[in-house]
Amino acid sequence: VEKLVELKSAALKAMGANDFLAKPGYADFYKALTLKSGSEGIAHVSHMEVAGDYVAGNWGLVHKGRFYYLLASYDGPKFGKFAPGVQALVETMKWAVGRGVETFDFTIGDERYKHEWCETKIDLHDHLSAQTLKGQVVLIKARMLLAAKRTIKQTPVLWESFTKLREKFAAK
Repeated sequence: VEKLVELKSAALKAMGANDFLAKPGYADFYKALTLKSGSEGIAHVSHMEVAGDYVAGNWGLVHKGRFYYLLASYDGPKFGKFAPGVQALVETMKWAVGRGVETFDFTIGDERYKHEWCETKIDLHDHLSAQTLKGQVVLIKARMLLAAKRTIKQTPVLWESFTKLREKFAAK
């Protein structure tokens, strides 16, 4: 789990994205649940190595015939051109099917690779409400930001431009 967290944090930083794993308790959550689950528990962690190098890993949960794919990463700078993340995903799917898992759930996020694997898409919705006038004003801004974010993420040319810009600023 530790190496997966390192890879994911490095990838998030390189993209200029929020490294949620650097916040107190986040990485510890994944580690603790993995240890508490034991070898046949709810948490599943796996990784791939090539010549002793950790190239890809993933972490998910198994519950009632469903695998929840929650945390995945790979060593992009060193091995990205060989698609180790895809191979790790395939191996995880094989593992899940071998244990009777009927549904492989990619969970939240509209990453492009998920569309290549999915037969069913479940739309998620935001619910925001306010109890005061001040809260209503905050909601207007929050709704506008969510709408802009959704538009950018669902428009390939905008998303590609945004991610390139974010990476450029992260490099500085």
